[in-house]
Amino acid sequence: MAFLILNWLTGAAAWFWLIRRYDRIDPEPYRAMLSVGILGGLVSGLVALEIMTLFESMVLGMSEGWMTAVENETATITELIILALETGLIEESCKALATIYFAKRLGEVDEPIDAVLYAMLVGLGFAVIENLNYAIEYGNGTLLWRNIFCIPGHVGYALLWGCGLAQAWFAKPGRPVLVTIAPTLLIAALLHAGYDYIAFTASNAAITVYAVIQLVALLWYAHRRLKALGRESPHLALGECSACRAKNPRGSQYCAACGESLVQEFYNICAECSHRIPIHARYCPNCGANISNMI
Repeated sequence: MAFLILNWLTGAAAWFWLIRRYDRIDPEPYRAMLSVGILGGLVSGLVALEIMTLFESMVLGMSEGWMTAVENETATITELIILALETGLIEESCKALATIYFAKRLGEVDEPIDAVLYAMLVGLGFAVIENLNYAIEYGNGTLLWRNIFCIPGHVGYALLWGCGLAQAWFAKPGRPVLVTIAPTLLIAALLHAGYDYIAFTASNAAITVYAVIQLVALLWYAHRRLKALGRESPHLALGECSACRAKNPRGSQYCAACGESLVQEFYNICAECSHRIPIHARYCPNCGANISNMI
């Protein structure tokens, strides 16, 4: 049991460290990150489990649970498709709702990347708690696979709707949050469902190939997206590079020191006073200039 706990904590700590590395400009407090990740993961996991259990029992008539039905090969193809879609939609929705609730109350969301980081931490918390259940039931050996493939899966899906959450909070604050994140949430849920369906039906070799492809794709996209969001921090001076912190003239598209892009999607620069303006603002909060003057 001690070895199991050690492996479980090692996997959780490694992915937490990797996520934390992208929070460079105005790092969130460890207490806030751990609180949101643990509470969000725990609550979303428990709620998702209850909803899925009710759905499987009342709609599909699976009183023994989906895992037993899959292992015993008693589920039809249609039922497996429904199970995969149900898992993806319910789990991603519960994680998103938990992030919306806990990040605003326990976190310090003051830059776009914060919304994505907290989403990823809830995804991590969900996966870590799920990993413990699998390890207790199936043994320590299952943790290696789940640490390598399942944790980044949950974290990567969360990053997708986390980007939608950043849009909702920083670019479109006047719209309902769930309306703004709905497209990215649906994409994440369908990708999640696709992985589960492959896991239900394919051979071990096919599952491994699919998992590797998904892992590489999610890590590549996450790295690019988090780097882009890192330069959206209001804590950076105008023209300051998020990568090397070099100062560049106003209006620069790339850093003269390291070549990193300086283009932003969440902020404009006021033509009158050079103050950073949220993309949704109609007037500069510093000098009152109309946003049309920047065109």
